Amino acid sequence: MTSIATVVVAVTIIPLCGQLKLAKNVATSDFIAEMDEEFNSSRMLKIRKEAALSFKESGDISGCEDVLDFFEKIAYEEKIGVISLDAVDAMWGYWIEHYWQLSKSYIKNFRAKRNNSSYYASVEDLYKRLILRASKEAKITTNEYTERMKHDLEDFKQGESQLSIVNEK
Repeated sequence: MTSIATVVVAVTIIPLCGQLKLAKNVATSDFIAEMDEEFNSSRMLKIRKEAALSFKESGDISGCEDVLDFFEKIAYEEKIGVISLDAVDAMWGYWIEHYWQLSKSYIKNFRAKRNNSSYYASVEDLYKRLILRASKEAKITTNEYTERMKHDLEDFKQGESQLSIVNEK
């Protein structure tokens, strides 16, 4: 390849790489906006509220499958690189951590009934990575972090059970 051809290729590829990065950033932003809209939709707020009320009243969080499915979708998209762990943590980390704590017994039974340990495995993996990250930032062990979080569960359930649901147009 001649030096002129090399320059032409470089001049062509460099802007193209920039355009690809910009397109990925736009797609990521669109995905975050779409998922945030879904998470805060009237339908999802109602599901979250009912799950929290059920857990507060009976200790049962059945009915939270839609919330867990939402987090499974987020976990999958993070795993394939559509969204970063930083973005997941900033947008939904608090809820992933708390819903996992509240629903892990339910998930264990759900998996056992179906004889399939892969249900919500992506959420579990994401939860573990979020906890590891948070515990490192706090300079404590993951066990210490989860124990601290368990003390926050009552406030979390209270907050979720008081969600306001507005009818969408």
